[in-house]
Amino acid sequence: MLGALGVYRAAFTTVGQTEELASRKVPVPVVAVGGELSRADHVRAMLETVADTVTGIVVPGCGHFVPEERPDVLTDAILRLSATSR
Repeated sequence: MLGALGVYRAAFTTVGQTEELASRKVPVPVVAVGGELSRADHVRAMLETVADTVTGIVVPGCGHFVPEERPDVLTDAILRLSATSR
């Protein structure tokens, strides 16, 4: 485990690892999920800067922790998207 301070120190490594995305976006489809009461559609907007194909989902009445707060909505979205990609 990194602990809180370790997470902040690791951020500099993460930035270095993603610099390549400034000139070449991720080619695989990405799903951006944001809670309405948190980042909402901003999650999709942020990921569109580094990925070619982004599907955005805003979960109504949900905050920051979508899997914990609305696992039903997240599971339905994953199943729906995986069924359409076959």
